[in-house]
Amino acid sequence: MRLIEEADRRQLVLMVDHTFIYTGAVRKMQEVIANNELSNIYYYDSVRVNLGLCQHDVNVIWDLAVHDLSIMDYVLTSKPVAVSAIGMSHISGKPENISYLTLLFDANLIAHIHVNWLAPVKVRRTLNGYIAK
Repeated sequence: MRLIEEADRRQLVLMVDHTFIYTGAVRKMQEVIANNELSNIYYYDSVRVNLGLCQHDVNVIWDLAVHDLSIMDYVLTSKPVAVSAIGMSHISGKPENISYLTLLFDANLIAHIHVNWLAPVKVRRTLNGYIAK
C-alpha cells in the first residue's frame, strides 16, 4: 500500500517489470500477431533451463516460468481455459526445482513450458507453431 500511495503522490506508474516484453523479439512477435500477419497459432513451446542457484524462497515456476507466462499474456490474443502444472524438488525441504506447465486455449492452441534449475546447460528456447498467410 505504501508503494501505491507513493506512486500516486508522485504521479508515477507503479508496475511489475516483466523484462522480456520490452525486448525487440517479443515486441515483433506481438506486432506480427496484432497485425494479423499469421493464420492461427497452434502452439507455444518454451524451454528455460540451466544449472542455477536453487532459490530458497520460491520455486522454479515463480523464478523462471513467469517470464513465459508474461510473454504469452502480451503476445497472444486469448487467455488459457485450463492449466496443468507438475513439479518436483530434488533437494529435501526446498521448493520445486523442475516443473512442466501445460496451458490449453480455445481455438486449438496449446502451450508447454519446461523450467528447470538442474540442467547441465543453459537453454532459452521459444517456439511458436503457425501457418503463414
